[in-house]
Amino acid sequence: MITSKSLYHTNIAILFDESKFKAPDNSQFASVFSGIEATGIRFIDNPVMNSKVLVVPHFESRIILEGHRVRIEDESKRELQVSMLPYQLHKIKEALFDTIPIVAYGFNFDIYYRFNTLVPIKEIYSSMFKMGKSETRDVLDVGIQFTLDNQKEKYKEVWFTKVVSPLELGVHINRHFDSKKFPEIEELKDQLIKTYEEADSIIKSFKFNV
Repeated sequence: MITSKSLYHTNIAILFDESKFKAPDNSQFASVFSGIEATGIRFIDNPVMNSKVLVVPHFESRIILEGHRVRIEDESKRELQVSMLPYQLHKIKEALFDTIPIVAYGFNFDIYYRFNTLVPIKEIYSSMFKMGKSETRDVLDVGIQFTLDNQKEKYKEVWFTKVVSPLELGVHINRHFDSKKFPEIEELKDQLIKTYEEADSIIKSFKFNV
C-alpha cells in the first residue's frame, strides 16, 4: 500500500517541425520576459552543445533550447495545481516560435513512492533471471522499463521504475503527445496534473504492491 508520494522533478517540452525551424537570436531569447518576471534572468549560450539556456529566478525555472526542441525545467517544487510551466511555455512559443508548426509535446516526472510493506527485490529479480544456489552476489536494487500506448488519447508513455530501497520505488515517466495542435494554458495544465495523478493507478497495479 502506498504511504507517500513525492514529486522530485518536472519538465514540459515542445518539439517543432525541424524543416521549418529557425532558432531565435540570443537577444530575442534573453528578452522574452519583462518587468518583475525578468528579475535576475541569466542567459547562457553553449554552441558546442547546440543549446541555449535561460535561467529565470522569478519562476525558479530553466528554459532550454536544444536544436528544435524547447524544454522548461521546474526547480520551484510548486504543487502542479499552481505550476507556471504551461504559462512559461506558451509565453516562449508565442514570442519566438508562433509561426513554426509543432510536431509533439510532452511531460517528464521523477516521482518517489513509499510503501508500508517491503518490496520483494530478490523475488522481482528472480522472476526474470535464474539465480543459482551457489550465487554469492546480493541483489541490491532492480528496475523495469515499459511503454504504454494510449491510442484513444493519442499519447505514448515511457516508464522507468527502480526499487531504490525495500520500502521505496523511484519512477521516471515521459508522456509524449504526437500532435500538431498545442493546447491552451489551462488544458495543458490539466493534462500535466492528470498525467501525474494517473501514475498512482499503475503503481497500485504492480503485483508486489499488496
